[in-house]
Amino acid sequence: MIHSRKTALLIISAILLVAPFLPVMTSGENHIVAVSAANTWDYGDYRVEMLNFGARFTDVEGPVRLGEHVVFLRKIEGADHVDVFVMVNGSAIVIPNVSRTAVDPQAYEMNGNRLVWVNSQKDGAVMFDLLEADLETGNVRSLGTDLSLGSIKNSDVRISGNKAYISADFVYSQNQGKPSNTNSGIYRYDLTKHDLTYISNMYFSQRPWFAGVNYKGEVLALVTFMTGEKELWLFSDISDRPIRGTWTPKHEQLYGAHLLSDGRVEYFRMYTREIANPATGETQVFADQQLNWTRLAADQSNLSSVMQIVNGRMAWVDPYDVLWLSKNGSAQKIDTIGSANGSGFVLDNAKLMYSIDPMKNGGFISAIRTFNYDNISLRDKQIITKDMSGNAKPALIGVTPFGDIGYANHSIGKRLTFGYGSNPLIADARHVYWRGSDKNIYEATLSPASGVETRAAYPVRIAGDEMIYLVMGNKRYEIPNDKTYKTWFNSYDNVQIASHDVVVDNIFAGTIGMKPGTRVKLVDDPKVYIVDRDGKLHWLASEQVAYSVYGESWNKGIVDLTNVDMVQFSFGGHILTENDYAKAVVGEL
Repeated sequence: MIHSRKTALLIISAILLVAPFLPVMTSGENHIVAVSAANTWDYGDYRVEMLNFGARFTDVEGPVRLGEHVVFLRKIEGADHVDVFVMVNGSAIVIPNVSRTAVDPQAYEMNGNRLVWVNSQKDGAVMFDLLEADLETGNVRSLGTDLSLGSIKNSDVRISGNKAYISADFVYSQNQGKPSNTNSGIYRYDLTKHDLTYISNMYFSQRPWFAGVNYKGEVLALVTFMTGEKELWLFSDISDRPIRGTWTPKHEQLYGAHLLSDGRVEYFRMYTREIANPATGETQVFADQQLNWTRLAADQSNLSSVMQIVNGRMAWVDPYDVLWLSKNGSAQKIDTIGSANGSGFVLDNAKLMYSIDPMKNGGFISAIRTFNYDNISLRDKQIITKDMSGNAKPALIGVTPFGDIGYANHSIGKRLTFGYGSNPLIADARHVYWRGSDKNIYEATLSPASGVETRAAYPVRIAGDEMIYLVMGNKRYEIPNDKTYKTWFNSYDNVQIASHDVVVDNIFAGTIGMKPGTRVKLVDDPKVYIVDRDGKLHWLASEQVAYSVYGESWNKGIVDLTNVDMVQFSFGGHILTENDYAKAVVGEL
């Protein structure tokens, strides 16, 4: 069972016999597409779709968060590159043929939230271009051309000031042209002078993993030798040198190496926190500060669930589910967050946000707490109106103790469960993505119409008087006719009868119009319009946006307007997207 609703619920749409992508807009290199759905379930307040990225779900990675963006990665057969799908308002910006290493979240953060990689100028060529993509627009620009890197694969790029450092595996051919053994090295490229320099004089069995560039311009990298041992090294065009005390046997691991502001290096070796000082050769070992190896063993590909590093700060979870924070090498305990199911944390430049075990918060999804490390204060037990991804929206997303994807929006008082799965991410105010328990990719689209915020409104009339008023807050509005009344209330059975004094105690505020979000159609005009908060009419410009807002029943319940009705209306701009609807009707964004 994929969804938490009963199986008796009707599947609205079967497999769509359309191309995997429906082009919506193309502008220069920016290509926005609508991702088709294999199945759709419509629940009124929200719609769930099983997405089809034009590949088997095993060939699509994600969702992944890169800065403020949620992306999916479609593998390219026979290559170490992927097509990147940046999810925007339910559609996707497609950036093709991006190096797999560039879309690693930690690499993206280390590059200052820049997506940078090298691409071969043609298959089998030894000349490369250094490229950067803008995730907001999808546009790709060149940072350098004609870089002679040789026959390489698995390349990685780090940007530091006006320098780009490129590591890669070299591929040599023998035995009738088939690729043979590889070794690896590091280049430095001057973005201003466009000079390329080979700065590594050693050979490694794997591409060095970049961990940063220090104030001297030396590259910190984790290298793996031909015999399997690992060690942290500093590389420059002057010298290459190992960091004493970091040599690690091949059966052990070294995680999370990063530079501190004073040039020291912080990392975990065999799950124990250490700090090495390259200047003195000394190493500090913190035996009581360890990484949670059980969480890491459960999902080796998701290191960020156990440890995150931002600008020299590091947060991690220990074997006792205690969250720690290290700033400039000084570590402290923050809180016990509980089991892995439903708890989590997000580290950014200003704060550490984390959620506690949902069983400690009413059994739904976790409360979020914030540790502001600039003033070293903990705001305990305070619900933060941001999601776990840091979006400035009053919503939380997580996994309930029962394995459902749970969503809570405090501003409109909604709690929803979308289906079973893991790794949920909020992309924007109305779109949530996750991996289902069946490994397929799902999107939940919240109907903007369900978020129309109106204070408690009720109909009332004075005893002996037929005039009905709508009372909202401390104001009363005259309801001019039956057509307007029925956009607010389903029947007349709930009209309250009150004394004259009680009714007029509410301030008279004039005549009320149709409820914001009402769909209307004009005489002899097939177009469908919606009524905004100011009483203006906006044309729903496409069936696609109408479906996104109102779901399968978008063309039902439409109010017919006569020429007489039109006297009270003027026209506003067209509704081209869900965001246009939200601005006009809900008052968001």
